[in-house]
Amino acid sequence: MKEQRIDMIMKELEKYGIVTVNDLMKKLGVTRMTIGRDLKLLEDSGMLKRTHGGAVRNNDLNLVELTHLQKKNINISKKEEIGKLAGNYIENGDIIFIGASTTNECLLKYIKNKRIRIITNSFYIFEQYKGNEDFELILTGGIWREKSGAFIGEITDRVLSEIKVDKSFIGANGIKDNNVTNSNKEEASLQKVIMSNSQKNYVLIDSNKFDLKDLYTFYQTDKIDGIITDSGLAAALKKKYEKYTKIIN
Repeated sequence: MKEQRIDMIMKELEKYGIVTVNDLMKKLGVTRMTIGRDLKLLEDSGMLKRTHGGAVRNNDLNLVELTHLQKKNINISKKEEIGKLAGNYIENGDIIFIGASTTNECLLKYIKNKRIRIITNSFYIFEQYKGNEDFELILTGGIWREKSGAFIGEITDRVLSEIKVDKSFIGANGIKDNNVTNSNKEEASLQKVIMSNSQKNYVLIDSNKFDLKDLYTFYQTDKIDGIITDSGLAAALKKKYEKYTKIIN
């Protein structure tokens, strides 16, 4: 399947920094044309740079903001792993905020039988979660941002400033040292607001987003209660960030 090929290509890039078409053809058992299409998709998403005969990791990844659809097609197995781990931190009776994030969209199957109250600014999470009688679901409203499928702006910030939650589950574009970062100023603003009104804060990110910094810092790493990530996180990075907060993987 395409999703499994994409995941495999990204794992190879993370491990070696470079991939070749011939090597990928052998490992994945598909044609040169199929690999070419996969590499083009990833290049268009800003995840790599194609070269003659292969591709290299995009070291400027932290400067690229992907669309919701592009993010949804990348690192699917990692996001599922993170969603399952995050579900363990949600209990019956919790009031939680779930931020706009394709990783956060993987939470549903692990919390669908829990009686909880959910606040979100994500249209996609609202659409995915609505209809479950165990949930009391609140969508913030605000200015619609197509690229991330989120509601943002002054209205959203005002609504969130009046809400107190037990736990927040936040996505991020990167974590660099003591900085949790995002690419959009308005989204970073609302994340800061709700995290300030939450008893516990968890950041959900893929392992490849560690040591990447985007434009806007919205929270300090040492002030969050945990980073929930996948098992692909390098031991050295885990050791580094455990100095700031709990690493859950």
